[in-house]
Amino acid sequence: MRRSLFILLLATTLGAAASAADYDWCAPLVIRPDQRFSDSRACVADWSQAEIADGAQAVFMGSGWAVGAANPPLPTAPITCWGADTYAADAAYIDKVNALRKASGKPPLIWIYSNRFDIVLDTIMALPGFKPGFLATTRRPFSEVQAFFGDDHSPACAKGCSWSDAAVGFGRKACTGNGQCLKEMIDAKSGEPGAYKNKVFYVNLLHAPVFWPSAVVARLDDPEYRAWRIQEVQHALQDGHFTHVDLNHKLHNYDLRANGGGYWAGAPRATDVSQMLANKLEWSAPADGYGYEQYVKGLAALAKELKAARIPFSFNVGRSVWTKPEGSDDPSTPTDEAALIRGIAERDASVVLLSADGDPKGAERVAVQIRRGPSAPIVIPYDVNCGYAKGTAAKRAAPAGH
Repeated sequence: MRRSLFILLLATTLGAAASAADYDWCAPLVIRPDQRFSDSRACVADWSQAEIADGAQAVFMGSGWAVGAANPPLPTAPITCWGADTYAADAAYIDKVNALRKASGKPPLIWIYSNRFDIVLDTIMALPGFKPGFLATTRRPFSEVQAFFGDDHSPACAKGCSWSDAAVGFGRKACTGNGQCLKEMIDAKSGEPGAYKNKVFYVNLLHAPVFWPSAVVARLDDPEYRAWRIQEVQHALQDGHFTHVDLNHKLHNYDLRANGGGYWAGAPRATDVSQMLANKLEWSAPADGYGYEQYVKGLAALAKELKAARIPFSFNVGRSVWTKPEGSDDPSTPTDEAALIRGIAERDASVVLLSADGDPKGAERVAVQIRRGPSAPIVIPYDVNCGYAKGTAAKRAAPAGH
C-alpha cells in the first residue's frame, strides 16, 4: 500500500472488531481512513464509516497526488484497498459517511484534504502552468547528494544504501525517458539537460535502503507559485467534496534551538543516513536564500490568499507558539515569525488543531484566545501523548471545544 507523505502524527488506532463504545475519543480527529487498514489483505479499515459518522468531528483524507483535470497528464497510482487515488473516489466515500452522519442528526463533519503546498509532486508538476522557477535551488553538487546515501556506512546502511532518481515506491520503476519521473520533468520544462541537479528534493524515507525523491521543494514566498497552487486545490472542494484543505507545514524542521540547525542530508542533525532517518529530515540539500524567515512569510501570505479565495483551511499548531513564542521566532531576522504563525491561526484559519504540548489545560486557555480572533475558527485541542483519535490508552472523552 502506498503510504502518504502527510502523516501528521501516528495515532493509536483501534482494532476492527471493537465498537465505538469500547473506546474513548482522545480527540475527535480521524487521520486517513482511506489509507489505514488493520488488515490490508482483507481491506479492513481501522475506522468503520459508522464509527466516523458517530464520533468524529474532523476527518483528514487524501494523498496530495489527486488533481482536478478530467484526463490528468500524469495519472495517479492506485492505493491498495482504495482503488483510484482521485477526487471522485474521495467524494464517493465522503458522501457515504455524510449520509450516515445526517441520519444521526449530528452536525456535519469537517472533511480536510491532506494537501502539501510546500512541495511539488509529479502529478502536480505535470499540470499546465508549472514553472521550474517555482522550485527552491541549491549550490550543493548533486554528486554529493548521491554520495551521501551511496557511501554511507552507518547502521541504517550496514548492507549498503543507494539513491534512485525514480519514485521506486510509487509504481514508476525507473527514469526511462518517458518524461514521468521528476528529474526528466524538470529538465523538459526547463529546456536544459541536468537542470534537476540544482533543485532541492524531498526525500522519501520509507523505502530504505533505497532513497528517492517523492517531490521537489517549492518556494512558498513566490506569489506566482502560490496563485497557481490555489487555483488547482479548489478542485478538492469542488470535485472531492472536501470542506477544507490543510495548510500543512514543516515548521518543526527549522529547529531554531539546534546548533547549526539544518533539515537536509548532511546537516548537523543529519550527518549520516541513520541520523537523518531518526530525525525524519527529508531535504536533499540546503536551499539558496530560502530559510525559516522566507518560509514563514510565504506560509502567512498563502493563508491570507486562501482566505481571500474563500477556501476554508485547517492549521495544525502548538500551544507553545503563544506561551513560549521565543521558540518560534528567529532572533537573527527582523521578522517576528511567531507573530505571523499566531496570525494564521487567529485571523485566517477556519479550523485550528491545537497541540497541547503536554499541557491540556494550558491548551484550552490558548484555544479561548484563538477563538476570539478575527476569524473565530473552530479549535480542536489534542494531546500527542494520548493520540489523535481512538485507542485503548485513551482514558477521557474528547477535549472541550470539539
